Amino acid sequence: MIIVNLNIRGLGGGTKARYLRPIIGCEEEKFVCLQETKTSELLDARCYTLWGDNKVGWIHNKGDNGSGSLLSLWNTESFSYESHVMGKGFIAISGQHLKSSSRYVVPNVYSPCSLSGKKTLWEDLSNAKSASQDLVWCLCGDFNAVRNRSERKGVKERGVQASELNGFNSYIDSNLLMELPIVGKNFTSFKHDGLTKSRIDRVLVSEDWLWLWPMSKQYVLRREVSDHCAIVVKSVEKDWGPKPFRTIDAWNMERGFIRMEIEAFDCLDCEGGLVESDRFFHSLVRWRRVKNEAKGVQVGDQWCEEPSTVRLEVKKLFKARFKATKDLGVKLDGVEFKSINTSDNESLLAIFFEKKIRDVVWQCEGSKSPRPDEFNFNFLKQSWEILKDDIVDALSFFHESGSLPKGCNASFTALVPKVRDLIKLEQYRPISLVGALYKIILKVLAGRLKKVPLSVIDESQSTFLKGRVILDSVLMANEVLEGLKRKGRSGLCLKLDFKKAYDSVRDIQWERSVSGWNRNGDGVLSGGEPDLSGKLQWKQT
Repeated sequence: MIIVNLNIRGLGGGTKARYLRPIIGCEEEKFVCLQETKTSELLDARCYTLWGDNKVGWIHNKGDNGSGSLLSLWNTESFSYESHVMGKGFIAISGQHLKSSSRYVVPNVYSPCSLSGKKTLWEDLSNAKSASQDLVWCLCGDFNAVRNRSERKGVKERGVQASELNGFNSYIDSNLLMELPIVGKNFTSFKHDGLTKSRIDRVLVSEDWLWLWPMSKQYVLRREVSDHCAIVVKSVEKDWGPKPFRTIDAWNMERGFIRMEIEAFDCLDCEGGLVESDRFFHSLVRWRRVKNEAKGVQVGDQWCEEPSTVRLEVKKLFKARFKATKDLGVKLDGVEFKSINTSDNESLLAIFFEKKIRDVVWQCEGSKSPRPDEFNFNFLKQSWEILKDDIVDALSFFHESGSLPKGCNASFTALVPKVRDLIKLEQYRPISLVGALYKIILKVLAGRLKKVPLSVIDESQSTFLKGRVILDSVLMANEVLEGLKRKGRSGLCLKLDFKKAYDSVRDIQWERSVSGWNRNGDGVLSGGEPDLSGKLQWKQT
């Protein structure tokens, strides 16, 4: 189902009709919500002109002599009108989507500017929704309200009232509504200066909407005939390939589930059933997936949702980020490294005991580190008596061979969103999701290594070690600077910034840089935040 929403600021002449007609005509199944038509009366002929043909039904709310007027239009061949409810600031059209046979309500909303008017509108919409609990809801319009302060720019702080934010969010939460992910622009309304902008136009849906159209998104178009952007809601299904099987922790509470799951390892064709979790749980999982998924990628100035193109762009970006150079030019000639003693060496090479392995498993969060087959630590804990021999054997094999069989250390690299409403790939953070077996080995070895670092790592390293504090480096830097100033000597402070220090290695000319630092006399060398170019930043103090 395609829904178009726009605060059109007056129907005007032929210009706005010519703008709307291609948007309306590009899809067959469509519903259009227009706010502020600024007309008190409408005729069929005017609606036919807007639509492009006579296969259109419409309801008009004339508002207060045209002010705040609303117009809802729909394709009569895809939507069967049943009834409507009209109030101050909204039209709620009820009907049936002929293709899916589902019944739903599409309220067209234009909220007043006053807080009291908004509260009255929210209450009226809540009452209307309560009277039609069995229908799917999709609210479109200009709500004249934001959900957080970041959705308004160029407005004084007092212009965004806390009571408005809390009231609007409370209305959305109490009615179990969800805002669809947005694509294209983060703001929908702009003043003429281009500096004052806000996100007051939006689309809110009930949970059932995502069952019918799970890939629905708000596509914000370019602003052309109004100071508001048109929003197109549509569900675009893309084949991203097979999805891995996922376990749900609630299944573990079912009697006999663990035994049935273990038997499945030995008999892949054995029959068994799982108890489906309640509808509410699945709705939350579906909504979280829609919100966090990679909706597409901006390639140049074009938005692309084609899986093959998105995959290629992801590969290009992270291939460059993870690329390591063969020679960094670091010279360590003459540097003497500390070594561990015999006792520490024996403790590091000791065999793995079942009790220690079990302690490590129980230290891990139950829902974390699912393997590629999605069995997490909750499953390992619940079935420990059955699986413990296999797990101990796996760690013993690793201890003897120093390696794992191919596939046992398989992991996923997931792109985690760093901000809301992402547009660029740089706004994702890569995280490697290792499996449970890999994490068990990691934690066992880490527990042993904790006892060794203090004896081999130099005292100048003040971070990431027990008993040492990162502020020690700051204090030492301050002391050196204070000493230089007090003695009236010249000096140099060098701060090295590395972009994605833990994710990549870049070819920085260390030999030349370090020697250059030495030639400039006294100075301070400190680590810091990464820089995109990977170049050294020099600051004289």
